[in-house]
This record gives sequence, structure tokens and C-alpha cells, in this order.
Amino acid sequence: LFAKGYLHRDISIGNILARDKPQERTPAMIEKNDAILSNQDCLGFIIDGDLAIEWEEHYRPVKHCPGTLPFISYRILDAWSINKPTLHTAIDDLESFAWVVLFAAL
Repeated sequence: LFAKGYLHRDISIGNILARDKPQERTPAMIEKNDAILSNQDCLGFIIDGDLAIEWEEHYRPVKHCPGTLPFISYRILDAWSINKPTLHTAIDDLESFAWVVLFAAL
């Protein structure tokens, strides 16, 4: 998503689906998605992009806290707790992935 210019803003355990078996991507799939791929196999999906925004919209701070509470980055939660508008960044999405990995490991 980031390579395509989007922030997901709701990375959570329920929004990541893993495949039972990797599916090989066809050349048509790779060309259609125009993504940077390190692996030709599709291992999973990120779903529920209703809170996703384009980077061009990134400059507008939000007062509400988008996302699933246990997986929101600490920086966003801290700003939200004092009712301070803040920008959601790609680093916040990456931190959400870290919380998902920790949640799944426990």
C-alpha cells in the first residue's frame, strides 16, 4: 500500500489474512499491481481499507483515533489521549504491524 501511495491506518489482527498455501503470482497479477515484490508467491492479504488515505491527504491532522485500539501506535494514542490532532504516518502503520506480531506470538 505504501508503495502505491496509501496509508492503511487500521492494521490489526483481524485485517491480516494468511493463506494456507502460497499462491504463485502470475505475470498479469504482478503487472496489474505494479508492486515491488521480493517474493513471487502471495502469502496473505491486508483487508478492510475503509480508513486508508492517500499520502496527499496526509497533511490533514485528525482529532479522532482511526484504527483498532490494541494495535494503534503509541504516538497516535498519546496524542489522542490529550485531544491533540496528529498526522498518521507510515511508521505508525509499521508499529501496528509490530503489535500484531506480538499479539500473534502471545
